[in-house]
Amino acid sequence: MKAATEGAKGYRRLIPSLTALVEFEAVAWLRSFTNAVAELGVTQAAVSHQVPLLEDMLGVRLLDRLHRNLTLTKEGEALYAVVSESMARSPASSIVSPPASKMKNSCCARPPRSRISA
Repeated sequence: MKAATEGAKGYRRLIPSLTALVEFEAVAWLRSFTNAVAELGVTQAAVSHQVPLLEDMLGVRLLDRLHRNLTLTKEGEALYAVVSESMARSPASSIVSPPASKMKNSCCARPPRSRISA
């Protein structure tokens, strides 16, 4: 199997894909590929492809896939903590996050990603 970074040039071989990180964060938060797909508005195949690519690039398993259940490995928990905090600190997070009034009726409603105290 070809490594995800084989043939990549410059920083692309050192830094994980932002798409893969965003999709991993959604899967980790929701503990479900299906719910992550609904939240992100992408196909199941896209998410099912990106998470293993991320695992391959990092050289660690991030998720334990059980029948109808996902759990994060120790490495997955560590990556999730960093990615979710980084996303919450992003200036764009206030732009792309829907207002709370729209979230409560959403099938994938969840509290803001940020658990950082001001």
